[in-house]
Amino acid sequence: MENREKKFKIKLTEKQKKIFMACLLFAGVAAVGCANFILTSQDASAPVSDTAKSETQDVFAAFREEKIASREEQLSYIDSVMKSAAEGDEVKKQAQQQKLELAANMEQETAAEGMIKTTLEADAVVTVSSSGVSVVIDKKTLTDAQAAQIAQIVTAQTGKSANNIKIIPQQKTENIETKVDE
Repeated sequence: MENREKKFKIKLTEKQKKIFMACLLFAGVAAVGCANFILTSQDASAPVSDTAKSETQDVFAAFREEKIASREEQLSYIDSVMKSAAEGDEVKKQAQQQKLELAANMEQETAAEGMIKTTLEADAVVTVSSSGVSVVIDKKTLTDAQAAQIAQIVTAQTGKSANNIKIIPQQKTENIETKVDE
């Protein structure tokens, strides 16, 4: 009977560890993407109440927390690559470059969010990547002038062209309670 109850011990090579860490990083990014989808796919036709407004603020806060957690995971992974004795100088240089790019993106996001909040008096979550910028703004609808103003702010803060900026108005919904018949 003892032969059947063997414990499996997994030994990973450095390459497998990197792949595993990349998968974890991908999972973190996927979580942020899911939060973004949930944040932007709510029904726009429902009236907005004070409760819905506070829930929207909670959604923005939750999205920011997910984004921060994902970035911390990315930085942790990059730091582990940089500290690894098995990695060559070229890999460590690439990791250092990625860390600098990530820090620059975080700084640009914070600056753009602050400028949008100050100018439009609306909360926003900005995500900068190498391919473009996503902005989720706490407004049900945007005028062309407001969208242009957001694009101008984001372009000034990130250097990305307006063609690479996606602006998504947050569609607020009222909390709907369902009752179960007894």
